[in-house]
Amino acid sequence: MYEERWNRGHLNGLVQSYTDLIFNEEANETAAEFIREQVRSKVADPETARKLEPRGYPFSTKRPCLDTGYYETFNREHVHLVDLREEDLVEITPTGVRTTAGEYEFDSLVLATGFDAMTGALLAVDIRGRDGVTLRDKWRDGPQSYLGIAVSGFPNLFTITGPGSRRC
Repeated sequence: MYEERWNRGHLNGLVQSYTDLIFNEEANETAAEFIREQVRSKVADPETARKLEPRGYPFSTKRPCLDTGYYETFNREHVHLVDLREEDLVEITPTGVRTTAGEYEFDSLVLATGFDAMTGALLAVDIRGRDGVTLRDKWRDGPQSYLGIAVSGFPNLFTITGPGSRRC
């Protein structure tokens, strides 16, 4: 089941492979180990593969890469993985970065600080509800919705895959 879902490339499909994955730690570990096996099969260097393997948290609580050649990238001679859980970032230098383990030089630095999958697209638009209240103001302390579909004060706004919703 995992292999078939992995090949489809859908995270939800993998998470929904078995009904007990999010409720049973042992069942969840089978999915996590499947992902680790996928990483090990694609990354030549065992140490780099180890750093890329999901560990220390239940599967699906952090989004795994379901692969588009991502893991094979680490097999290239000029690609080096710096694991900031194992060495601290000291500073960004004119030619790269310096960590507690050494300096890494490169041409470009991409700061991948994450993304907002739940509210990003909705808050990028100036959505206003009753009395001109913006959705951004309404959700200042975090998103709240009714069943992930409706937001109080926004009578014509339906967030089909919004915060709190769950696709089946």
